Amino acid sequence: MVISTRPQPLGGLVMPHTLPEEAVFMVGDIHGQWNALQALLGAMGRVHTGPKTRLFITLGDSLHKGPQSRRVLTALLGTEAQERVRADAHVPLLGNHEILFARALMALDAPERDLSWVAAWMRSGGESLLASWKRDREGTPAERLLRWRDSFKPPLSGLATWGKAWEHEGLAAVHAGFSPGVDWAGMGAGDAYTLVRGRPTKHPHHWATVRAPFLDWTQGFGGRLVAHGHTPPRGLFRRTPRQPSDLLHAFDASAHKGRICLDGGAGFGIGVAGALITDGTVRFFFSPC
Repeated sequence: MVISTRPQPLGGLVMPHTLPEEAVFMVGDIHGQWNALQALLGAMGRVHTGPKTRLFITLGDSLHKGPQSRRVLTALLGTEAQERVRADAHVPLLGNHEILFARALMALDAPERDLSWVAAWMRSGGESLLASWKRDREGTPAERLLRWRDSFKPPLSGLATWGKAWEHEGLAAVHAGFSPGVDWAGMGAGDAYTLVRGRPTKHPHHWATVRAPFLDWTQGFGGRLVAHGHTPPRGLFRRTPRQPSDLLHAFDASAHKGRICLDGGAGFGIGVAGALITDGTVRFFFSPC
């Protein structure tokens, strides 16, 4: 069952007339929850938007924690997810979990064969990703990851094409947020983490890992609407949405500040959230895990 709201007018610190003319569908953190994702995509695909171009954006953290990371990645790296939404184009963005996964993959092929990143990745969700393959078998983390990678289709090299942020007219999308006063545009994906005593440590102001500086910001973003994930609304941990009013209570609270959060708590087994932004309005969708 997918819950959705009616279109809600955007205002406050957002200038609706600057939003794109396209119908923009967005999905937040998925975390390997394929069953919830496919229901959400199906509901979005049934929404009529007339002759408008349909754009589909995923906000990162598609893998880890949930049971079906491999299935989710197959749909996103191929065309299946885009086709389910009936979108004309798909813009996939990186989250911190894709970045950790990419660092582990790069470590496998590094000349010095330093597997510290593989070990760090395993502690941050790698085990759930490896276990999402039915043919996984015993071995070291590096051996299992090599088999996982070499058997995966479409090629995982497609992750290299995923972006760090997307901006068009008055709408911006990013995984975690834009830290005020920090040159996020100059940051690369590899800057999100450093290894401290073998453990991955998040950069506090990176676009894939930021929390408080961005979430606490109340002065807007120059009239733009910023869509992000990474940090589920607190209300989701008190009550899983069961009707449209619950969705509005959980996800619409920050819209007047110039941003909407689309992390439905998939990493905690709660649900996958998304939105449709068109004609100066936002419509929320939620699919429970």
